[in-house]
Amino acid sequence: MAYLIDVLILFPVTLLLIVIFSAAGIVINPNSSFDMPKLVSVISFSSFIATWVLYTSYWTISEGKFGASIGKKLLKIKVVKENGNDIGYNEAFFRNTWKFFQGLELIGILDIFFLFVTEKKQRFLDKVARTIVVRTDLEKEKQVLSLNKAGFGDRFIAKLADTAILLFLLL
Repeated sequence: MAYLIDVLILFPVTLLLIVIFSAAGIVINPNSSFDMPKLVSVISFSSFIATWVLYTSYWTISEGKFGASIGKKLLKIKVVKENGNDIGYNEAFFRNTWKFFQGLELIGILDIFFLFVTEKKQRFLDKVARTIVVRTDLEKEKQVLSLNKAGFGDRFIAKLADTAILLFLLL
């Protein structure tokens, strides 16, 4: 669910990027020799790359600096290294590089498979980056890790819901 919250927060910026790239394509070449399908392809690809950079940067900076994105903070979960230490920008970047593609069936199936087979119920890239998602508790104005990983059932259901909603939005 944290993923869905983050996507909904970034969605207006995504639309703005698409509008900017579309307008730029029309202004730069209003009467060019580009045929319309080629122009649409260039605009679509440029928008896709800009959106990927936006989303990957958002997750990398928020998790690298604070251990959690806005969505994770709202759900009171945090990303840490397997040993319980805070993650840095490298781990955050690595675990989030392909998160933008989470709605794709292959990535979603791979993540669900890893939730079942890994001892700590980690996503595929969490396993590779050696990170886990844990619950946080507020005690006297500071966050303390509860060292219990986020519940498997919660993560599994959230993963299914995120994948279904993203597929619905893309169609």
